[in-house]
Amino acid sequence: MCFIGAYLKIHTDGSVIPTSYVAIVAIYLYVTFYSFGWSVAPWPVMSESQPNHLRSLTMSIGLMSNWLFNFTISKITPILLEDITYGTYLLFAGTTMLGILWTIFFLPETGGYSLEEIGDLFQGSLVTRSLADNKFAFKRMREEDRDQIRQGLRRYGSSTGSGWTDEKPIDERYERGQQVNVMPSVPEERR
Repeated sequence: MCFIGAYLKIHTDGSVIPTSYVAIVAIYLYVTFYSFGWSVAPWPVMSESQPNHLRSLTMSIGLMSNWLFNFTISKITPILLEDITYGTYLLFAGTTMLGILWTIFFLPETGGYSLEEIGDLFQGSLVTRSLADNKFAFKRMREEDRDQIRQGLRRYGSSTGSGWTDEKPIDERYERGQQVNVMPSVPEERR
């Protein structure tokens, strides 16, 4: 878009020169990358970023705004091309750059997370979320959870946390990856 805007600013007579073909290729490249990027981006972002009870509402609002902006852009582009000529392309390039910056800094990576974890990614203020390293925070949180579980198992002395046995903690009795029966064993006197 920047190239097309600069080309139209410099070359105003309308004659065909070799760089005219580059402008046409740039338009096709823009449409191709838009088709695989920004045009489909709202769908997974909306479906992955909200909890189940809000998903249908946010999908409806997001899709409505997506089509509304597509309609608006298709209606105002001819007017902008007539009034600000090459500036139209620079305007669209600028908004695309703002969108890229927003995606990089404010939209967390959701790959590899469960829906519950994704919900946690979107908690808190936008600025705090953008400054945090989400993957590191989740790895640290998971390790803290594991430590709490281990401490609880040591304290209560059983794999179920019931406190009815004086066995070693579960992480000392079983190897990683070994299948463990997690159903509580109820003592005979409690049945």
